[in-house]
Amino acid sequence: MFGVSGKRYDFMQKIRQETDLYSSGEKLFILKYIPAPKWFRFNSSMLPLLSQTQHIRLPCDNILGLSVLVYQYFTIDLLGLVQRQIPRKAAKKVLKTCLQGISELHEREIAHLDIKPENIVVNCRYDGSELVIDQVQITDLENAAHLPGAWFIKDEPVGSDNWRSPETYFKAGITKSTDISFIRSRGAQSDHPSLIRLKLQAAYFGDADGLKGLMKHIQYSLDDVTALANYL
Repeated sequence: MFGVSGKRYDFMQKIRQETDLYSSGEKLFILKYIPAPKWFRFNSSMLPLLSQTQHIRLPCDNILGLSVLVYQYFTIDLLGLVQRQIPRKAAKKVLKTCLQGISELHEREIAHLDIKPENIVVNCRYDGSELVIDQVQITDLENAAHLPGAWFIKDEPVGSDNWRSPETYFKAGITKSTDISFIRSRGAQSDHPSLIRLKLQAAYFGDADGLKGLMKHIQYSLDDVTALANYL
């Protein structure tokens, strides 16, 4: 395959559905196939808003004649690091940089809508026995939405089941704030039904006052609070 840049990309292996690993010279790249309408919307509407960001992984090339985005290859994602029991110091650096990336998005009135460990990519290495974090970026913005001001998304499921925010499960308005849900929903990863995941997420708020705050945020009534409290 040839990119708009003139680079030639040679196939190496399939990573997952619609995502492949390619090489160009001595460097590795990820090629992601996306539907043409989504490719056009991302390139024409979203990409111009994301210029001059440090913590967002943007495509570095497009493939001639195809709706394919080319991305720089990163060593690992946050999920892989967690599974390797990442040291606390490195974990703090990754999460801090991720929050800086979310801040960059929200400053531009963009909601990612699918922040999860698999979408936080990391370049890292070992210096002796110490894990050194060189670069952290948020990726997979093809489904992001421009939500200026108080705009929100209503009655539309967003994100992955394991990492959806409580407001998504309650079918409340989805705003930019849903992007921090991956922090509070980290204990909700499971194959449980949605109601059990919601219970695990809601437990993050701790007590009745916390649940009331949650319900106020998603504009549910006191009766809803009582029902959820009784369930929990």
